Amino acid sequence: MKRCYDCIFFYVHPVYSNIGLCKLHNKIVDKDFYCDGFKKVNFEDLFNALKEMGWVYCSNCKKPLFDEEELKKHLSMNHHVTVRFLKDKVAKEESPGAF
Repeated sequence: MKRCYDCIFFYVHPVYSNIGLCKLHNKIVDKDFYCDGFKKVNFEDLFNALKEMGWVYCSNCKKPLFDEEELKKHLSMNHHVTVRFLKDKVAKEESPGAF
């Protein structure tokens, strides 16, 4: 099933994982939508991003992954790993420590 959540261009929101940024169209989208530009993210994409940028993001654990073994471990647990997450300038206001 195609959906933005599984697309290389989808940057998941770190707090609200049902939405994210579509880097292809530069707009906020629901994770279950998809478009003609859909490209399913695969291990090679994630590994290349890891080598190029130094980390990828596990949206299940809500943490960055820094090496290939960590990436393989999270993928083996069927975690959702993406090349990036959506940077939210006001996310600190939503954290429990902010109140």
